[in-house]
Amino acid sequence: MKDLPLTFSDAVHLCRALGIPYLWIDSLCIIQGDDADWARESERMADVYGNATLTFSADGASSSQDGLLQPVTRRRLPPPLKFSCSSSPTADEGESNYVYGRRVFTYDGKGDSSRVHSFSNVPPWIYEPLRLRAWAFQEYLLSLRIVHFATGELLWDCRTIEACECRHQLDFSKRPQPNDPDHQCWYGPTMSTSSWWDLVERLSRRYLTYESDMLPALAGVAKVMSAEMPPGDCYIAGHWKSDLPFSLIWRRGGHMRYIRSHSYGDTTAPSHRQAKYIAPSWAWPSVVGPIYHDNDTHTKTYWHDLHKYWQEHVVCRVLSVSYELATSNPYGALRSGSIDIRGLTLMLYGCVDVQDTRRNGRHGRFKVRLKGDEIKVRFIRDEWQPDQAAGPEDVLYLPIVARRHHIEVPIKAPFYYVVQTKGLALKAVPEKDNTFVRVGLLRVHFYRRTQWALKELCQGKEPRAKDVLMSEFKLPERTVTII
Repeated sequence: MKDLPLTFSDAVHLCRALGIPYLWIDSLCIIQGDDADWARESERMADVYGNATLTFSADGASSSQDGLLQPVTRRRLPPPLKFSCSSSPTADEGESNYVYGRRVFTYDGKGDSSRVHSFSNVPPWIYEPLRLRAWAFQEYLLSLRIVHFATGELLWDCRTIEACECRHQLDFSKRPQPNDPDHQCWYGPTMSTSSWWDLVERLSRRYLTYESDMLPALAGVAKVMSAEMPPGDCYIAGHWKSDLPFSLIWRRGGHMRYIRSHSYGDTTAPSHRQAKYIAPSWAWPSVVGPIYHDNDTHTKTYWHDLHKYWQEHVVCRVLSVSYELATSNPYGALRSGSIDIRGLTLMLYGCVDVQDTRRNGRHGRFKVRLKGDEIKVRFIRDEWQPDQAAGPEDVLYLPIVARRHHIEVPIKAPFYYVVQTKGLALKAVPEKDNTFVRVGLLRVHFYRRTQWALKELCQGKEPRAKDVLMSEFKLPERTVTII
């Protein structure tokens, strides 16, 4: 015991006091430096945390040497909320009176929602080191019951209630919880791939000591979710096969951690490719940095409704997906992977990243002429560094989704017919025919001035977006392999 770090010895003492005979600590129960043992144990995370009597969460500890039970000091706590009172029965004349209150935080967007009180103007979890770690996110989701040893107090968290030391309990047993990953009942019959992407976005903002651990850090959650997915579905490097090709329209994100509505359009966070291969270029774990699924989550419509809406506008199809696992863990890293897609394509020349065009005052877009028609392009590279502006790049554009849009004008008047598309920016692999790697996401709007009457369009005579791209804009269809 004397040789154990303080956090570990505290956990032992607490287990003994509670009459719990067994204790599992990942860094002790997994052989450090043994990749094979690591692969086996990471696959079992769902069973370990999902079946544990209780999970101790050392939220306020920066390392295993800090301990679970830390002294509460004023300098460690944020300043309290202070309310002045106009009068008090016990106050002397002219005396100032104050009431100290605790604010309730119910939802913090992209961070972790802990519906507890705080003595400050910010949620308590902002100050907790453990809340920034990717591995702790999975452990939080999988655990049945958690005691959070936070800076300043203890917090109780389970699938029925959440409570802090002021004894105010928030009951979740009678409220509906479909597609709510912020509460621990994040899986079940109502689970969908849109909820999966919300988890991915939150995880990608957290810190990993080893960047290549991204897939193992989500393996336990993926294992639990696999039981809720459609029969015959399978998990491939952070994606569900049933969600392809729609799930390919992910992009790099921004710095915002806590407010979802402000972070959707943000692409300012640095990102780079994994130094060690763990996934093909079309899979989001191949990029280190905040990740978003680009399905217009900045609008007021519910996330899963938009997800479903865009799925209905897919304009390409997956012919085959092949991959080889790097370990025995089916939810872990890959040794290789490729996807064959049949879809429309278009060469775009001189594409500049959205952040670099903003530096030039062009609001992230640039215009391209296509045989007399105008298209507007927004290019979001997968790899981007704020101090290293990349030059223009020629890419092959593969639209994944497309929808029609019209600029409204009076009946029978000429107007612009617009096809809004989102898809992949691809670069050819040298010496490999028809083989490409993904380098970014593209949003391309096709504009065509037309004499079509709005009345005729309202009568259902309007062609599909894909047909317009082929017939009006002459986009050819081909099969590409992406690795």
